[in-house]
Amino acid sequence: MGLMTKPMMVSPVGLKTSATARRVVSWAMGLILMMGGVAQAAGWPSPGVAMPKPWALIDLSSQQVLAGSGLNSPVSGESALALLTVGLAHEALQKGRLQRTMVLAAPPDPQIPAGPRLFVGPSGESVQTLIQGVLLIQARDAMVALGLALAGDMPRFVDQLNLFAQRVGMRNTTIFGLEPERLSENKTTISDLSILVSWLQLQAPTVFADSQVGQLSVQGIQHDNRNRLALLDEAVDGLLGSGDRAGAHLLVTMVRRQPLGSGASLERRLLVVMPEVEGFEAASRIALRLLAFGFRNFDVVELAPAGPFANDIPVYRGHRSLARPTLAQRLLVTIPRGRMDQIRLEQTLPRGLLAPIAVGEPLGHVEVQFEGQTLRRVPLVSSEPIAEAGLLGRAIDSLRLLMLPLSLPPPRP
Repeated sequence: MGLMTKPMMVSPVGLKTSATARRVVSWAMGLILMMGGVAQAAGWPSPGVAMPKPWALIDLSSQQVLAGSGLNSPVSGESALALLTVGLAHEALQKGRLQRTMVLAAPPDPQIPAGPRLFVGPSGESVQTLIQGVLLIQARDAMVALGLALAGDMPRFVDQLNLFAQRVGMRNTTIFGLEPERLSENKTTISDLSILVSWLQLQAPTVFADSQVGQLSVQGIQHDNRNRLALLDEAVDGLLGSGDRAGAHLLVTMVRRQPLGSGASLERRLLVVMPEVEGFEAASRIALRLLAFGFRNFDVVELAPAGPFANDIPVYRGHRSLARPTLAQRLLVTIPRGRMDQIRLEQTLPRGLLAPIAVGEPLGHVEVQFEGQTLRRVPLVSSEPIAEAGLLGRAIDSLRLLMLPLSLPPPRP
């Protein structure tokens, strides 16, 4: 494994000057899914699966796509609607706006769109039960009850779902509503669904346990988990499955413990995404085959621990003269088993930065390459804040910056 450094040039216009650019970016910056080219790399295992609809096998431990097709093609937003509802509810739980034991009233019947239902009468149910109702059967009345509690009315709830999607990095997802005539208009992509599941794994990990239960009893009625794979293999821990009509969807996650060496281990989670399934039982068998393929043919390796990663970068107009590029999390990569010798690291860093710099602000990035193709691109961030210097310090550095470009080689073409 080798490490190469590719510096960025410093100039008065090349330095970051925008206040917006200096803000801490969305967490999704660290979850970039490298969609292109991986499957064509020499020696990259292929599952031998050909399906007409978009699909993907993703290692959530490293946020890498191991196999798939149509990753950025528009697909049904059925699963996005359910998971966005759950994600928004979990944010409200974290902020104390909802409690798991809080009982929400059954929504008025005219407000409940056609589709799976959880309630059988006017009595309410707990937030915990409603979340599981969304995960297990994609209950329309549970979504409405949560939406009314979170936003007050359904149009505002739909707006919140779209804002939440944008906030976590789902750039190609649009939710129009829960009404039957709007459901078919809801659109997402496999790439966006993967980003959302990654967010849930980091920010709301209890979702996987909630989606693993076999049955949910509500007011004396037993609701079976529509993701039947969760009952076939105890390692399957979620996430969504519905095969009751055309346009059904399947998102399946499986967890296994993998050693990392030196006594360390990792709880590794793989995800299969099939947002538009034709033949639910056949798709379930393919999903299990893909999960077995992923665990059998790939390993996760740790390339670097969290912490300082590269040489310090000069800072101008700041109360400190150096910024330390840092990995916010340990650098994990998924590679074909036994191919560690084909990994290369390339870091890209600026030759200088302008203060102020916030904690966690991206300073550059490191790329993980396998046989010359990029597997991951991970940001290197600031480990400490650097405030602006005083008037004299800023003036001195401004003069230095005016002369600095003269001493540097011209940019590469």
